[in-house]
Order: sequence, then structure tokens, then C-alpha cells
Amino acid sequence: AMFGCQIAKAMGYEEKIFLEEYTDNKRIQTKEALYAHILGEPLMKYVTQELTKKAEKINNYEGIIFSLQPAELLKEIAQLAGNATKLKHFPKAPNAFSRSLKGLQHTLNEEGYIIEFDKSGDRTITLSKISPTSTILSVLNSEKIEDIGDKGATDDKMPTSMFLRLTDGKSHMGNCAYCGKDKYLVWQDSSGNHCCHDCFNQETSAMTGGS
Repeated sequence: AMFGCQIAKAMGYEEKIFLEEYTDNKRIQTKEALYAHILGEPLMKYVTQELTKKAEKINNYEGIIFSLQPAELLKEIAQLAGNATKLKHFPKAPNAFSRSLKGLQHTLNEEGYIIEFDKSGDRTITLSKISPTSTILSVLNSEKIEDIGDKGATDDKMPTSMFLRLTDGKSHMGNCAYCGKDKYLVWQDSSGNHCCHDCFNQETSAMTGGS
């Protein structure tokens, strides 16, 4: 994107306009990839159905949408998939269903969703929604930084912590640097450590004085 900005500026286009076009194209590509997957459309139908029960609008909601065992979720998705269940590559067993869903992890993350697979206990599948636009979040302990300017940031003007959303396929399964658990990692802190969304919420809440 940054290389594209430089080319756009050289051609006389405003950087802001280029970034808006880039973001729109990226969003379209992500949605196309999601709905091209055999489980994409029925999964999003189920998401809409669950949020309707919560009386929430899909664009405004943040939090856990569902947490179900693979067999339970497969049953719900199959009911919404229609004739797609007759296709050879539609997963019929819970373990195959889970593997197929894992192929959607990066695409769902780009859309603002986090899907996690609990390997212990009931081995539940949990889908949560976060803002797809919250790519970078700076958390300040002191007063808000209005403008650092071209001189660069000094130590006393730097954010106490900065978290970068891992997008463009960079999110991955691994050990969270904060809780040490094997989870889906979608955030990177200012030290380069990757963490899960639960720990991100805990850290940012503590820094901003939340509960």
C-alpha cells in the first residue's frame, strides 16, 4: 500500500484518495474470498441470525457471537447451506468441518472476526467480532497526543503501548506472548510480541483504567 501511495503521488493523485480506493478494493477482495468458500455464505447467514437474536446490528456489534461444539455448529451451518451440503467437498463430519473452517481464519480476520478452536474440554469453536477498521490502536497512560509533527516523537511523547492488527494473512495460530496459551494471534504490540484478542482486551483495559 505504501509503495502504491508513492506511485499515486507521483502521478498527481492525493494519497488519501488512493488509500480509500485501496481499502475499498481490499474489502471487496476479502468478501469475495469469504463467499467463495463452501462454508462462507452459510456461516455469515448464521452470524446474522445470531446477532438478530441479540437485537444487534452486524456493523455495530463487538464481542462473542457464538461458542459451540463442532457437531452443534456443523448442524446449524448445514441447515443454512441448502443444496451445498450435497456437494462432495462440503464437510460432513465435525473434524472435517473444523479443518475447513480453519481455512477461513485469515479471511474472517480481515472482515473483523476472530474464530478460535479450543483444543481442551469440549473443543468448542468460538467466533467473536471486532472492528475491521481498528488496524492500529495506541493506548496512552497520560494525556492525548495531539500532534507529534515532522520532528519525530520524543520519549515523553510516545504512546505507552501500541497494538497493530495483524492483517493481510499475518495473523496465525501460536503461543500468545501474554497468556502463553496456543491461540489465534491477531495483535502485535510495540515490542513485536504477538497476542490473542482476549489478552489485547485485558492489556488495553488495564492501561486505560477499565475494569
